[in-house]
Amino acid sequence: MVTVGLAFSETTTLLLVEYKDKVHLNNYSTNEKYITYKARRNDEKKEWLSKLTSEELAATRIAARSDDIQDQKDSAASALISIFAWMITGLLFFIIHWNMYKKAWINRS
Repeated sequence: MVTVGLAFSETTTLLLVEYKDKVHLNNYSTNEKYITYKARRNDEKKEWLSKLTSEELAATRIAARSDDIQDQKDSAASALISIFAWMITGLLFFIIHWNMYKKAWINRS
């Protein structure tokens, strides 16, 4: 059940990242929000961003947003691969142990 929940969560991240992480992505919605967001994380970055023209800043902001979304999708895809590997491994162990249980039950009778 936990693995299925994790798989569902990562699938929604992969498919609906713009909605699932809307609060974070809101930092990229305007140039002012982007500068404020970067200032909280790194003062040097704020100075550099403040020197850009509004067009350059918008291009930088949009590229950063796209990179952030792609990073989240890549992370979700990687997590899904791991989750499915664990699900397959668990299924194999279940089948092996179920067959052992059935043989033990038949031999007991």
